[in-house]
Amino acid sequence: MPDWTLYFWALTAILPIVFSAWVLSVIRNDVSIVDSIWSLMFLAMTLVYTGSVWLNGEPGVRALLLLALVSACRSTSPGATVARARIVATGRFAAGTNPASP
Repeated sequence: MPDWTLYFWALTAILPIVFSAWVLSVIRNDVSIVDSIWSLMFLAMTLVYTGSVWLNGEPGVRALLLLALVSACRSTSPGATVARARIVATGRFAAGTNPASP
């Protein structure tokens, strides 16, 4: 049976992040901002999960490994996603790398 309380806490952890990104994307008229927060949302949900495991007195290796892997993913993906989205949005490609060219 799933732990609905844990799902609720994870949802409350990511709602401020999602809402802030949405407001910022509306103000800046740039929806590519939302793409860059996916990994941050997964990190927040992972922190909720690992926090609940550790608060229950079960410092498991699996929770630590999950936190390390999601954190590593978080540290590599946002910059690449944002940079690619800005390049596509502005149309600034290096010579011969425009994906729209034949």
